[in-house]
Amino acid sequence: MTRILQAAATLLLALMLAAPASAVQKPPATCGGQGLPPGAGACRAGEFCEAPVGQCFVVAIGGGTCRRNLQQCVNIVRPVCGCDLRTYNNDCLRREAKVSKLHDGRC
Repeated sequence: MTRILQAAATLLLALMLAAPASAVQKPPATCGGQGLPPGAGACRAGEFCEAPVGQCFVVAIGGGTCRRNLQQCVNIVRPVCGCDLRTYNNDCLRREAKVSKLHDGRC
């Protein structure tokens, strides 16, 4: 039984190492442009352009990061302040609204 498990683990490792480069997760794309608000960048469908925390505009070209829109958020209350000056119950809800984060806590 132990030999079968070792063989299966070895085979799995070999398959993982032989995975094509396209299967490796790519870093998030940069987005935004000179003085444009987040969302004006060139992100793919299902993503939005998020400015760095504390900044509400992507000032430099490529200054934002394309973030995936989340499908479901859990109901945990950890307030964050969005760049739209709304308080969101948690960071997931803020990202779901496609809004960059101004700071942790209430606005």
